[in-house]
Amino acid sequence: KKLQVDCLSGMGAMYRDSGQLRAAEGFMRQALRCAEALGDAVVRAGCLTHLGSVLVASDAAAATKHLEEAVQLREDQVIVLHDEGKRGSSLATAIMEHAGSLVSLAGAYYCSQRYEDAADAYSKSLAVFEMIDDTDKVVKCLINLANLYELQIQHPTARVNAAEQRKRLYTLSSQQPFSRAVPETCSICCEPISLLSPTTDDDQKLLLLGCLHCFHHKCWESWSEKQSTCPSCKQPMPLTTLR
Repeated sequence: KKLQVDCLSGMGAMYRDSGQLRAAEGFMRQALRCAEALGDAVVRAGCLTHLGSVLVASDAAAATKHLEEAVQLREDQVIVLHDEGKRGSSLATAIMEHAGSLVSLAGAYYCSQRYEDAADAYSKSLAVFEMIDDTDKVVKCLINLANLYELQIQHPTARVNAAEQRKRLYTLSSQQPFSRAVPETCSICCEPISLLSPTTDDDQKLLLLGCLHCFHHKCWESWSEKQSTCPSCKQPMPLTTLR
């Protein structure tokens, strides 16, 4: 049964990566049924995560339900391993899998416009990625958090939080091979931007892309109607940087 689950999940992932989401969903559902027959909570959590990730674009509510269950199952597994005194690779793997499911859940919350829940899930996963020094995932979490606080979350301190995430991001970037200088202008309109300070005017709201280039949100919206690449580095740039 475990081999069958792995094969079905692998087929689902292949179809998902090729953009054939309906076929991917079918294989993921078959994998979940096999996991349920197997009776293994960890395997079931993996299948729920895969299925939820496929459903995010078409049925965010169903995706959220599956992913919330996956996160709970994986959290339970971490607690069990911790209580049993297991401190080796099995616990580390369980913690990483829990963080991965949280990232997928954050994407589902975002698609459901549950922005504060999305920020909470990204923050929890960020703590894990920082602990294990996974720089790539830390960067992606910080980008998503900065954009959520800047553009979606309506709270008196939201833009302060956004600026703080940007500061953390560029501080981290300065220590890495992919270092980016803090931009001082929006390369679309050529007007100044103050990336490390909270924005105060809606027209000055900022958007970070996955390549770490930053623009006025309004400028990006106009640009992206005609282009799907970063104006600065020309990389193909979907807005969702981490799921």
